[in-house]
Amino acid sequence: MPGGWCRPPTGVQRDARCLWTRARGEEIFPHQVRKDLLSPRPGRAVSLACVSIPVALDDLASTLADFGPGYLLTVSVREGVGPKAVSVRPRLADGVLHLAGPGRGSVANASEYAAVTLLFPPVAEGGHSLIVDGTATADGEDLRVTPTSAILHRPADHG
Repeated sequence: MPGGWCRPPTGVQRDARCLWTRARGEEIFPHQVRKDLLSPRPGRAVSLACVSIPVALDDLASTLADFGPGYLLTVSVREGVGPKAVSVRPRLADGVLHLAGPGRGSVANASEYAAVTLLFPPVAEGGHSLIVDGTATADGEDLRVTPTSAILHRPADHG
């Protein structure tokens, strides 16, 4: 199955960003559609196959609201220290993600190498993950992450 396309459910239109618009004008992303609401054409598989969907940073707050806790991914420049992943529940305020107490190792890594990634797993099997890249700054035992890009992603074979 080719990736990078999507077939919206009945009564929903798709635009170039893979953002769907219901007949009543409400915009939704494919990860917000329950698979049981899709009505396939006879002989064709149902797919939410938008593999990568850019998320405008202005839309990050509403997109984050659809996800639960995520994972902060940091790396160290020190030899022999591998990547670190910790569970976080960031709070977005004024365009900055605030992460309370991600741990000393994560704060140390982000202080050495400010590029970090936040990964929010899909809420349903076959759904999209939210991946947010950003620049971190330490604030005591907390981190503040300024997002630089965000994307909804899922493997093409999850359709």
